[in-house]
Amino acid sequence: MRRRAVRRRHVDPPLIGPRSDPRTIAGALLLAAALVACAGTAKRDTGPSPQERERFARVQIQNALAFRSQGRLESAERALDAALAAAPDQARAHRLMAVVLEDLGRLSEAEGHRARADAIDPPAPLPPDRPLGLASRGILVVIPPPEVLRGHEARVEGGWPGGAAVASLLRRLRTRLPEAEALPADPSNMGEVQQLLGRLAPRAVLSLRIDRAYCADSEKDGPFSVAWLRVVAATPGGVVAAPDRVRRVEWIPAPRHCLQIPLARALEEVLSRDEVRAALASPGSSRRTWPSPVVRELFPGLSRRIAAALEQGRARLATGRVNEALESFRRAAQIDPDDGNTRAYLQEAELTLAMARELASGASPAPESESGDLEPQLTAAQRSAAEQLLAAERERRDSLLSALLVLDSAGPAPSAQALGRLRSAPVENPGGPGERLARTLTDGRLTVRAYYGPGGGVLARYWFADGASTPVLREEDGDHDGRFDRWQGYVGAVRRQLWEDRRGLGWPDLHMTFAANGSVEHIEVDGDGDGLPERLFVYAHGVLASEERDTDDDGLPDRIEHFDPEGYVMLREEDVDGDGDPDVKSYYERGSLIRREILNPALLP
Repeated sequence: MRRRAVRRRHVDPPLIGPRSDPRTIAGALLLAAALVACAGTAKRDTGPSPQERERFARVQIQNALAFRSQGRLESAERALDAALAAAPDQARAHRLMAVVLEDLGRLSEAEGHRARADAIDPPAPLPPDRPLGLASRGILVVIPPPEVLRGHEARVEGGWPGGAAVASLLRRLRTRLPEAEALPADPSNMGEVQQLLGRLAPRAVLSLRIDRAYCADSEKDGPFSVAWLRVVAATPGGVVAAPDRVRRVEWIPAPRHCLQIPLARALEEVLSRDEVRAALASPGSSRRTWPSPVVRELFPGLSRRIAAALEQGRARLATGRVNEALESFRRAAQIDPDDGNTRAYLQEAELTLAMARELASGASPAPESESGDLEPQLTAAQRSAAEQLLAAERERRDSLLSALLVLDSAGPAPSAQALGRLRSAPVENPGGPGERLARTLTDGRLTVRAYYGPGGGVLARYWFADGASTPVLREEDGDHDGRFDRWQGYVGAVRRQLWEDRRGLGWPDLHMTFAANGSVEHIEVDGDGDGLPERLFVYAHGVLASEERDTDDDGLPDRIEHFDPEGYVMLREEDVDGDGDPDVKSYYERGSLIRREILNPALLP
């Protein structure tokens, strides 16, 4: 939507001082033009409309932000004076004026503007400074180090473990969970974790990784502060609150609490989640050791170290440096001896060395050098012996590769060859989510093939229409609690649908559909588990286009928001009386309201 042009007219010189800033001059000209235009269109109008004043104030606010970013604080103050002259109750202008006056050292004046802004637009109440309403004894809260992405430094104030962000979060934890044990922790291996858990014997562990926590300033929005928390909650029996990220942003925060407020609000959202509260209220368990998959979710640094060691080992193995590769794989095994990938690579490296030693005993030159590297040249006899030794391994390796393809749930379905190596399985739990979802995708008789883990449990199942070589549905146990909670629907081996049971309700509460190229088309969220989505996100070419909400649980959307390509709301439709038709339409430009239409006359006073 394009901004409506305002014609500029002649303004008498006394309105413009000789030392006025050019942007303030332009704003004054716009306001004067609006005054003249309004005076000429209707005799009863004595000045610009409230909408015109609001638009003028927003322009001046943007001017003030630009001036402040350039260090021109006096010009920023004049622009905000003009904005408040046009719209005295503009809360954002008052808050930004407080920031500018604080920059100028005029603290008492700044306090007055902050108080005025809070009176016009009261901020959300601060998180409570009292204990949370549940017993916190026996709870362990760990704060792992932030994740550092390649090419991006960690944005955590003061760093880890002793920085301002970590200290602020620890203070809030002492207030909200006073009897809990809270500490930064980054154990180097599974043994250290089990020692820690054995010593403290917690009935529940809450992992809060601070990925972002800083205060900043931008020309577009002014001062702001950010807090991102990665949250996982678990008991000895398993993960209760799956890994998720909580994000909080505060615009124009109070300087003295710039960092503390978003961290406190993020922590409150974490503690308000039902699955987190369920974990913290757990009565505990007599189990002495925690399962490896659970520990690695709580301490993600373990998985990063294992991945780094395996990557190094694979590179060494590919270049024939088998002994060095074996060192890397053993280092990964020291971090977590129960990791399946690590065990597989260890076995492969050990078998390769055993083959090299056997070849060396029957012919010369020896294929294994003193350093443990494999020589590239083999005689005909050595090649024949190698083929005999590898014959049995080919089947095992093919099965392993098929398993890896099956376990990789992202993207298209595995090949027919990989799926053909799976074992047939009975249709367990007839009428369960897997069968019901599969029957929405195909008619007729269904067959099932399953991938079984080392312990004999089913890790993933594929549903086929009878006689078909490509599946219609895959179901898996994502949190390893013995219940299937994730399903993917295929059309011609291409993933087109995804369902997830994120809260253990026994039926999906999230449904996503994908285009043929893999981009998201729709996301449906069923928050109360009644089978009817309360929120529907619609995407166009992978970009969010609209969101529909059903706030009164009648099965019909009563608020629809349409977004522009930059992510700003451009149109909001509201069904107030619940008849399925919009009663109010609100139009926005870059997120700011510019026009509202009342389509239902019954809503007017």
